[in-house]
Amino acid sequence: MREQRKERKERRDEMRLGRAELPLVDGQSSDDRPTDHVAAGGTPSVKTPSIQQEMDASCREAGLAGADKRSYELSTCISSGGTYESANKYVSAIYRHLQIAIADELAEYKIGSGQYIFLLTIAEREGITQKVLSEELLIDKTTTAKAISKLEAEGYVKRIASPEDQRCNQLYLTEDGYKVVPKVKERLRKLMSIGRQGISDEEYNLLIDLLKRVLTNVHAMVMNRGGA
Repeated sequence: MREQRKERKERRDEMRLGRAELPLVDGQSSDDRPTDHVAAGGTPSVKTPSIQQEMDASCREAGLAGADKRSYELSTCISSGGTYESANKYVSAIYRHLQIAIADELAEYKIGSGQYIFLLTIAEREGITQKVLSEELLIDKTTTAKAISKLEAEGYVKRIASPEDQRCNQLYLTEDGYKVVPKVKERLRKLMSIGRQGISDEEYNLLIDLLKRVLTNVHAMVMNRGGA
């Protein structure tokens, strides 16, 4: 009985992934077995690509290979009723495209796509410590330290020892930092306006609200696992 259940499960999995042969029709031999090109009654039908074939085609179209291809495949989840798309691939793709665009826009200021968020946060919260900055942005301490060091090397931020605790540094903008922040904001505003084309204010606000909920959920999951 257990073996039969196992065989049935394997059969269902194969059928779902488009790898199984169609069942024989009465009077047919294995050589006459219908394929997904021709239905059992002999009527030609349109070949339906398997899930894997669809994913392969999507990856080829997007130019994905190696780790990027595996990441895309993992983001397309397979369920017993078919497939449902994960938001991961869209969030990841948007992030990658924006990183390229932002790096290009800010290149003349020597500010990387991974550093501008620190600069803008310091501008809004001058005197913030590196530890608090890391916690508020949900970015690990090592990455935060590297970004601050780069901004400091470019002359945009400075560290001043906290009067309450000399072991902690508070972060402030330099004169050059004050000058560059409006320029960075303007470049980012231009990119965001392009990304928001065809999206109403109401739709955009809803999108941001939903993304915040997703972030809250996954952050709680990571924290509960001791991963942050």
